[in-house]
Amino acid sequence: MPTTDTSASRGNGGIDKTIEHASNSLHHTIDKLSEAARPAAEKVASTAHSALDKISHVASDASDRLGSTAEHLNELQERAMENMRGTVRARPLVALGVAVAFGFVLSRFLNGR
Repeated sequence: MPTTDTSASRGNGGIDKTIEHASNSLHHTIDKLSEAARPAAEKVASTAHSALDKISHVASDASDRLGSTAEHLNELQERAMENMRGTVRARPLVALGVAVAFGFVLSRFLNGR
């Protein structure tokens, strides 16, 4: 019958125990570091969430203001067009004279470059 070398198997068992002990020790160290870093990570996350909420709020307000301003400008444009239509209907010859004069001045300006 073949004999087994018990010293070799004990040696491997010793190495295995050393590796297992080192692994457990490293896992424990990593867990401790993770626990120590958790409050800082949570604070960073909380601050980032707060900043994002503020940015979102500011962007939403800006969007609302831009929408309101665009509506107001559209209303002003519509009123101006209605006023111009009324003026052209009331005084068509004056409107034609103003258009010709404006075209003449504009052509002089553009050709004078």
